[in-house]
Amino acid sequence: MRLVKVLLLTLIVGCFLSGCGKSGSGNDSGTGAGARSILATIETYKAPAPEGEMPGVGETYDARKSGNLPLPPTLTDTFIADIWQRMSMDLKLQGITKNHVSEDNVKQALNVYVERGWKDIAGYRPWTHSSFIKSLSPQDRETLAKEVVKYIETNGVKDVE
Repeated sequence: MRLVKVLLLTLIVGCFLSGCGKSGSGNDSGTGAGARSILATIETYKAPAPEGEMPGVGETYDARKSGNLPLPPTLTDTFIADIWQRMSMDLKLQGITKNHVSEDNVKQALNVYVERGWKDIAGYRPWTHSSFIKSLSPQDRETLAKEVVKYIETNGVKDVE
């Protein structure tokens, strides 16, 4: 019995130290061993159904996909395209290109999703992206802004023309 208690205690302490059982986005800064990308989680993020909306009513992304219309190659690229649209169209930021934006530019774009209702935001996935961004802590939004800048510098903005 003592051995079982020791093993159980070891398992619990190990789990606590490794962060298992954590939910949400955590506050990993994206550096060091075992670091994870907040941006990468958009690939698997499932937004809750919008309150008061009819089931099955999708976003522009869903309609384009079901109609076999062009879309950015990945959900990450779709997120980046929507963030780009906030910077270039909504905020009309100067000095940005599809290969270079600043962290402050991205923070302003993320803030559009925080401050506006999702129905007042254009794009491929306004509800999903609004829900995703609002689900993050301020610290995680800071990290996301850094990751978006790095992604754009490495990959550019891949939107359909």
